[in-house]
Amino acid sequence: AAWKWLGHDPSSLLAYSHLLYCFKRSARRKDAEELRQRFLGASTDPQDVKLALAFYNVSFGSKADGWARVSEEFSSEGRHAEAYAYASRAARAKGDILEAWAQAKLALEAGYRDVHHLEYMSVLCFRLMRFAKCREFARLALRTDPHLAIARELLVLSWLVWFPPFLVAHVLALLRFLLAAQKWVVIALVIAPLVVFA
Repeated sequence: AAWKWLGHDPSSLLAYSHLLYCFKRSARRKDAEELRQRFLGASTDPQDVKLALAFYNVSFGSKADGWARVSEEFSSEGRHAEAYAYASRAARAKGDILEAWAQAKLALEAGYRDVHHLEYMSVLCFRLMRFAKCREFARLALRTDPHLAIARELLVLSWLVWFPPFLVAHVLALLRFLLAAQKWVVIALVIAPLVVFA
């Protein structure tokens, strides 16, 4: 469908991003590189070119850098709600879950009500153990699109996580996320037992 779309409109950034996603999921880097060259040859909009390169980076390079560049492009256009949303994805790609949550909230407050953003916020709430909020955002997303698989799963998982083995695993995963952004804490946790032992 994306190929047909590009056949009718070779400079469609949306069709390009859909097809790029398909290539990413099927690990077809060579095809993605050819698609990128083809799109850059067809596109006449300088901003679309920058976004195309950023989306390629998200799929086959550094996700954090790619999302940060997408965020900068939307910010330069004055589309701050989208800029916050993509800044959140950049922060999540860097492993900074608290910054990802802060940016996602700013996007919502600025009026970004995209259904996938609501589902994404539900995921962030689940990661941060805010289970009531997780269900709230999942329901909001499902009201717009009842076919969202992740939102439906989170309605169940946000209750199942209270089962003790799942809860312990979830707490450990949360600590990993939080400590990833605080490298000095990790270093201290490694060095302190060594000092005590010495």
